[in-house]
Amino acid sequence: MLDSLIQALSVLKPWLGDSLFLFTLAIGVLFAIAVFSALYVLSRTGSPARRRLLEGAGQFGTPADSRARKIERAVAPAKALFIPTKASELGRSRQRLLHAGYRGDEALTVFYLAKTLATIAFGVGAAVFAFAVLEGDSRSILLWMLGGACLGMILPSYLLDKRVVARQTEIVNAFPDVLDLMVACTEAGLGLNASIQRVARETSTIYPALSAELEKVNSDIRAGADRVQALREMSTRTGVEEISGFVSMISQSIRFGTSVADTLRIYAEEFRDKRMQRAEEMAAKVSTKLIFPLVLCIFPAFFAVAIGPAVIAIVRGLGQLSPGS
Repeated sequence: MLDSLIQALSVLKPWLGDSLFLFTLAIGVLFAIAVFSALYVLSRTGSPARRRLLEGAGQFGTPADSRARKIERAVAPAKALFIPTKASELGRSRQRLLHAGYRGDEALTVFYLAKTLATIAFGVGAAVFAFAVLEGDSRSILLWMLGGACLGMILPSYLLDKRVVARQTEIVNAFPDVLDLMVACTEAGLGLNASIQRVARETSTIYPALSAELEKVNSDIRAGADRVQALREMSTRTGVEEISGFVSMISQSIRFGTSVADTLRIYAEEFRDKRMQRAEEMAAKVSTKLIFPLVLCIFPAFFAVAIGPAVIAIVRGLGQLSPGS
């Protein structure tokens, strides 16, 4: 059986040449493709009732969530191969995914699958580049493969962190306007739940991230959760300090029976002052940040234009002097 398999794979030799490394690498890639294809086929032949239930549940989510569920079902038999077993690492990754806006349980599987595939793809690509383009030896090819694998392992985490920062920045920038709208709604006679629902509906196109979080809060409240607990879960999902302060003030207002409208107005004023202070801080940093482009880009050109002619004249004058004078 092994001889027949080697004979079947020998058709790759015209493209790979006599390199044992590339031949072994091609066998490994083909074996990985065969294993993942078999796992996918096995996952598709599971319980039809369970598959229909999962597909029906996916109709209530976004298209991205539906694709993530399909990916999780496809790789479910092989999850133990690429998902770590440490609870602390899983907790940190789940929290980062929550901050990035990925709330589904399948997001963790998709994230670690992306890390695994990126590690393999970058490692194989770097090895092929080192062999075909650089024509390096086995040691250099191995070093390139390890470097590419490390890059593929780090890249998904880096992109996830960038996504977290961008989403949190969007929420912080949108929060003052949302607070002003909630103040207007509560002063007009609406309750806190109705204000959250109305503001989430009105800001869905302008601030989609914060609107989605408010919609989730409203859904949790309608499902029977406590308002303070639903708001605290929103603070946990976003990881934004301003929302944590907002939740603390709302919980205190509800506990002591004070007016929610007055609380929202006071916090909106404080948050507006914080936004002004943040803008002043960023403006104060501009002069320091301008030093580097001034020194590296503008000053050399200025000195070349201002002092260059004088330097050229001095050099020419010195060149015309005779050595004996």
